Order: sequence, then structure tokens, then C-alpha cells
Amino acid sequence: MFTAFKSGVSLGGVSAADEDVLGWDGAACSLMFDGSDVGVDALEIDGLDVLSTDQVLISFTTSGSVPGIGTVDGSDVALTRNG
Repeated sequence: MFTAFKSGVSLGGVSAADEDVLGWDGAACSLMFDGSDVGVDALEIDGLDVLSTDQVLISFTTSGSVPGIGTVDGSDVALTRNG
């Protein structure tokens, strides 16, 4: 299971901001996607689909800039890659 939060949280010793995605494997929580690593720390996630451990489709609540993509608005879906 994967989820993003409206504001910063700490679950099971793992901290996440509103641009991050946490994963739960039934036993432990982990930071699956760190939005600040891909430059979207100024944006808040409102939808996501995890394609693989290094590819996530995300949408945001407002317009903003996504490095390597450009400006997106609240109705766009962006493919981001970890690493």
C-alpha cells in the first residue's frame, strides 16, 4: 500500500513531508518516494500510482514546476523517477 499525506507525518519512525510517498508492506512503513530528491518539495501530492520502485505517476494540488518536465497544473499527471 502506498499513500501521501496533506502535511508532514511520522509513522513507525519514518518521517514524510507532503511531497513524499510512504509505503506499507504489512509489517513496516518506508519512504518509497522522496519528493525533495526530484525537486517537487514545493508541491503537495493529491494523487499517485506507483509503477515500480523507481517510477511514480503523481498529480499535485496546484500548479508548479517539475524539474525535467516544466510547469504542471493541478489536472496534470507527471512521471517521476527515483535515481
